[in-house]
Amino acid sequence: MLGHAWVFRKNPVLFFQRNSAIMGPLYSFKIFGRTIHVINDPNLVHEVLVGSMNSYSRRKSYAFLRELLGEGLITSEGEHWRKNRRTLQPGFKREQLNGLIQGIQSTTDEWIDSKLQSAPSPTELHKEMSQLTLRILTRSIIDTQWDDAMDAFHLHLSDAWDHLSAQRFRSGSLLKFGNPRRKQRGEQAIAALKETIGRIVHARRQSKHEASDLLAMLMSARDEESGDGLSDQELIDEVMTLVIAGHETTASALTWTLHCLALNPAWIDRIREEVKSFPNGPWPMEVFRQLDVTGRVLQEGMRLFPPVWTFGRRTLDAIQLGEFLLPSDTSVTMPLVGIHRHTKSWSHPDSFNPDHFLPDAVQSRPKFAYFPFGGGQRMCIGSHYAMMEMQCVLARLLNALDIELNGPRNPSLSALVTLQPGVPLPCVFKPRKSS
Repeated sequence: MLGHAWVFRKNPVLFFQRNSAIMGPLYSFKIFGRTIHVINDPNLVHEVLVGSMNSYSRRKSYAFLRELLGEGLITSEGEHWRKNRRTLQPGFKREQLNGLIQGIQSTTDEWIDSKLQSAPSPTELHKEMSQLTLRILTRSIIDTQWDDAMDAFHLHLSDAWDHLSAQRFRSGSLLKFGNPRRKQRGEQAIAALKETIGRIVHARRQSKHEASDLLAMLMSARDEESGDGLSDQELIDEVMTLVIAGHETTASALTWTLHCLALNPAWIDRIREEVKSFPNGPWPMEVFRQLDVTGRVLQEGMRLFPPVWTFGRRTLDAIQLGEFLLPSDTSVTMPLVGIHRHTKSWSHPDSFNPDHFLPDAVQSRPKFAYFPFGGGQRMCIGSHYAMMEMQCVLARLLNALDIELNGPRNPSLSALVTLQPGVPLPCVFKPRKSS
């Protein structure tokens, strides 16, 4: 009955990475009697996400998130998803996001200034990045003074994530054996998060103030086909999706990238060299297009430690996938933690080497050897925003601060909804030494 359940649940990342090295393009395993088909080949990933995307559903794979995210873009599909994606897409084009860059920079600089103005002291890397990215994202999405509510929001978010992560790979028959106290805390946290966002949406509806944040964009957006806007409930679901999913993924990516950089300081020097000619104070948008090294460093961090560590789908009918016939209503997973380190696509796959993302290297491998934001029509709508935010944080942080990592070189991994450190990563941020 249990099949591979205990091995998988003990360390799913190691499970996928080991099997990626020894298995073929597609293999299967069982967990609590359920068969899961694992895609281990970039071309088959392309077929699922692009070529035959309408033959697969993601609804069941992400059902565990619906309690928190409602019918937002991550959890919905069908006509509801298509309408809302059409409605929201124009607001996430690069040119539309330009107006947010000054807010991202000012929030980042406030955090940097707090480090410069206080004596260097031990802190925890993932906690710092989580708090910073939540502050950036909430101010970008909802230009409201969050300072009084930020700590409570962050705590509720942690309890909600803990509750939902525990359900992700748990069989329905085993849910009753879960931790009731964690479940209660999680449900209360989700209710509090939704109440907070709902209150802000309602207040904005009543306000005559013209804001320039993403919430204003969402409220003014109209479906090009029907002319309809988003209802209050749809607004709440989409804001929750943007805040929660966007915050968790960027915090994870920045944490792991800074961890890699602390172990490979030559790349810190290269980032600093890249930005040394940039103007003091806020950078204009065209500067961010010049952050080639910084961008490649982030891409390599997300290759080794993809924030979303696996994508799931379910077949709608029996379907031929390459040489394999998959039955109807069966689970398919695409583990980035395996594919991103597959020896067929990557030279020295376990080493930190941002030159993996030089143009010639990118052209030499299949497109879906690397897919941190997904792909096809369901590709993350906020990918441009996320990269802009992370490049800003990384470049400005390293231009002002040194980071001293005092934790393990190879920390354990915690495969929750996102890929997080399994142990604390103690560190110290210090004013940058003059070179």
